[in-house]
Amino acid sequence: MENLNPNLKKEFLAKGYLIGDKIGEGGCSYIYKAQRINTEIFVAIKLLKLPASYGKLAKLELISYFKQSNALYDSLHHSNIVVCFENGELLSGMPYAIFEYIPGKTLKQFLILRTSISPIVIASIMGEVLKVLAYAHSIGVIHGDLKPHNIMISRSVKAFHVKLIDFGFYKPLNGFESSELKFLSPQYNAPEQLSGNPPTCKSDLYSWGLIVLECITGKVAVSGHSMKDIYANQLRAKDVDIPSDIKEHDLGYLLQKILKKNRLERFDDTRQLLKEFSSLDFSTLPNCFSLDRQACRLNTDNTILSALE
Repeated sequence: MENLNPNLKKEFLAKGYLIGDKIGEGGCSYIYKAQRINTEIFVAIKLLKLPASYGKLAKLELISYFKQSNALYDSLHHSNIVVCFENGELLSGMPYAIFEYIPGKTLKQFLILRTSISPIVIASIMGEVLKVLAYAHSIGVIHGDLKPHNIMISRSVKAFHVKLIDFGFYKPLNGFESSELKFLSPQYNAPEQLSGNPPTCKSDLYSWGLIVLECITGKVAVSGHSMKDIYANQLRAKDVDIPSDIKEHDLGYLLQKILKKNRLERFDDTRQLLKEFSSLDFSTLPNCFSLDRQACRLNTDNTILSALE
């Protein structure tokens, strides 16, 4: 679906949108940039990606997931969360969603392009992410798929701005007794998610901690030579390795509390974490950013969507 079906272009044209290039692709969707006709307003149109190999039940559940995850934005009102303008269905019955267009880069792209990154900048970006999580958790919403690919970074003259996208927590709908689909990002999911348990506040914070470490070091915190290695490293009992120079900083003590492999031992108060994180002195944090470009080329940290048929 690299080239959008001409009939779909005509259908969106009738809805008032001139659809353009594909700008992104997730586990179950394609994202296209579009422009509202006769305006300077750009949007991002999200279309369901429905593999032909899926069975009927898996396809129905994927459609259900797509609708549910996009409808979730109706209850999310925060300046650091992407805005969803419209949910609907095409003439074929396939669902779509129209989001605000966010100029900028994902945090993953942002890191790959850097030769160094100031700890103060890290504190600003990841502090904003934590504020969003504190808000979402306070109203009972779990992100469930937090990773650098789902954090958008744009920059004004004075500051970096953060927007979270792709809230991924999924509860089976329409009478499904158990999920036929698995949505996994092994390098960033908590061990309990990879073991088949639903995400919680604790698992969101675990993912957040892994991203903080990646921002500081330039390296994915839990990686491997293959997907099997990554799974094994996440599921092993040994806690996530924190470099010694970071471990001795107050941030290191905080990360140790939220990166416990045993979820029963893990920090779970998002607002308290935000309070503690905001009080840290990042000017004393050693700058140890050293991008692992070879690891960046591994296509192992995108969402895996698998149908259990």
